[in-house]
Amino acid sequence: MARIIKEEEYNAKRNEILDFALSLIYSKGYVQMTIQDILNGLQISRGALYHYFDSKQAILEALVDCMVVNAEQLILPIVHDPNLSALEKFHCYFEASANWKNIQKDFVVSILRMWHVDENILIRHKLTSESLKRTPCIIEPIIHQGIAEAVFTTKFPKQVAEIIVGIALTLTDSIIELMFPSKFAQETYRELEIILAAYTEAIERILGASEGSLKIFEKTSFREWFD
Repeated sequence: MARIIKEEEYNAKRNEILDFALSLIYSKGYVQMTIQDILNGLQISRGALYHYFDSKQAILEALVDCMVVNAEQLILPIVHDPNLSALEKFHCYFEASANWKNIQKDFVVSILRMWHVDENILIRHKLTSESLKRTPCIIEPIIHQGIAEAVFTTKFPKQVAEIIVGIALTLTDSIIELMFPSKFAQETYRELEIILAAYTEAIERILGASEGSLKIFEKTSFREWFD
């Protein structure tokens, strides 16, 4: 019983640190946030903090991991919904992901602003690898269903799931470049539409789906990030 209580106390304190770090990211941004900010805000010692996280990067990793887990909790019910077709699941999958990012918009934008600086190459690579490992397992069952429903013709569902996740990550990079230009232009919206159409077509071809069958990128959801 004592061990359970200690685990609960440990997790509660860890979550308190993460929640406060997240509030700092919202208020001042990740780059400006310091370990000392956390120590001052929670009135704890550096040694006490390092009992849970040994660095600022470790805090970021934990925050992003929580984001991934929360996103998966939104997406898994879609994957397992027996009333949705494979095409509907693909649409709902991307729609739920976009909606969730919109809800967490301030935090996500703060993360994106610092994501591509040279100092974060290592952690970016690590988290990208984690996404490439975990997300295809969620998409693959949808592809198998689509093959059974004769809307997808690919012979390689596992590999195609991995490729689609890779494409989605590349799309994120393309959108980041549009989000933080040296000078914003009205043509950015048009370029965004072209990028979304190109990525949709690429995914359709990889799956062997008919042209226009996938409705996975809602333009209005993406435009919110620029507005």
